[in-house]
Amino acid sequence: MAIDNRQNAPLENGSGTVNSADEVSLINIANVLLRQRWLILAIAGSVVAATVLAALIAPKIYSVESSFIIQKRDQPPAAGLAAQLGVDVNSVDATQSPAFYANLIKTPDVLDRLVDTVFTTSAEPKPRPLATIWNISDRNTDARRRAVIDKLQKVVSSSVSQKLDLVVVRVTTEDPGLSTQIADAILRQINWFNLQTRQTRAAAERQFDERLVEEVGADLRRAEDETQQFYQRNQQPRMSAELEMDKQRLTRRLEILNARYVSVVTAYDRARIDEVRDTPVITVIQRPRMPVRADPRGIPKKALLMFVLGLVAGSIVALVRHGLASMRSSVDEDAQEFHHLLGETSGDVRRLWTIVGHRSSRRRVSNVAGR
Repeated sequence: MAIDNRQNAPLENGSGTVNSADEVSLINIANVLLRQRWLILAIAGSVVAATVLAALIAPKIYSVESSFIIQKRDQPPAAGLAAQLGVDVNSVDATQSPAFYANLIKTPDVLDRLVDTVFTTSAEPKPRPLATIWNISDRNTDARRRAVIDKLQKVVSSSVSQKLDLVVVRVTTEDPGLSTQIADAILRQINWFNLQTRQTRAAAERQFDERLVEEVGADLRRAEDETQQFYQRNQQPRMSAELEMDKQRLTRRLEILNARYVSVVTAYDRARIDEVRDTPVITVIQRPRMPVRADPRGIPKKALLMFVLGLVAGSIVALVRHGLASMRSSVDEDAQEFHHLLGETSGDVRRLWTIVGHRSSRRRVSNVAGR
């Protein structure tokens, strides 16, 4: 008995290409979308209207930018001595890189000091802490501080200009004066952190250099005593070759120790000065200035983007509706079973929603009665 495979064989046109059912499916999809064009446009228009309305209702925001550069530390005079001792002085100090300060700005250690700082706003000239300005009224002090820090991390951003080694700080709030004050406070905190770090490091270097001065000084004195004793024992006009070599050896050692002593004393004096120096270590390029206008809302761009997304969502809804309608009128058993199960699932969801709503209502009534 011959088997008819005509239904399973792909159709070919005269040119030898396969005339698959995809073309028909695309035409069917296009027909569905065109038939449901008003539904699709209505969904897209609703999405655009909701987006524009949300943008108009949202409060205005004001951004303030400031920038600064970090003053590089000069190479210490004892760099040559450190190299002789095997210490690498050519490595880059990570605490002097712009990327370090860009990340430092948003750390809790820096922002925590802003929690206790008071600020003014356009609506209230009386200085208040940020927790009061932002209506953060948690009874737990630690939780309130954490909430203020989290809010600061959202409104504060930073970036680095690699070409200029410039650190840019941006603060965005709903009040222009508050944005300006927070940006200025961050600059002060960064400068304070840098100053404290430098002074702490200078104190440690001063203690190290102080011990090094004592050790090198003791070696220098011993070399001077040995050289003096040598000249006292050998006062003849002409010395033997052996004594001449001893003399050169002592002289060379004395010169090396003398140069080393001068280097460590210079480094010690420098560390003592840096330990008490209170000059700023960051150079502010752009001071925070109060913005005159609010940030642009970008409504046209948002509307265009949401219109495209609305068209996509409307097309999906139209195709789903068409698919459900086709299943509802189909004589296929699987399609009918799917339609039946979908109806049962919808009924289960409605019953579950009713039960949850009823329990929530009873809970609210009991809470009111308990008060």
